[in-house]
Amino acid sequence: MGGAIPTLVLWGEVLGDLQRYGEAAQRFQDALASDGTNARALYGLGVAQMRGGQPQSALATLRAFLRQWRSDDERARRVRAWVAQLEEAP
Repeated sequence: MGGAIPTLVLWGEVLGDLQRYGEAAQRFQDALASDGTNARALYGLGVAQMRGGQPQSALATLRAFLRQWRSDDERARRVRAWVAQLEEAP
């Protein structure tokens, strides 16, 4: 099943690019069912949830991403900014 995770994540990314956020979220969730610490899947799921109108789910998922992503790179800074925005939202 390990080889299926990258395929599911890539599939989710493509669906997200097509703005099919519900379907994208499902592919990322499928990947996370096999590896709940997959940072790329957590990132994709958080973005799909955020863009798909699920801010509270996105907040939890993006926080989980930050726990897994050990680098302080552009992606981490972007996610921290999104988390701050989501925390301030009513």
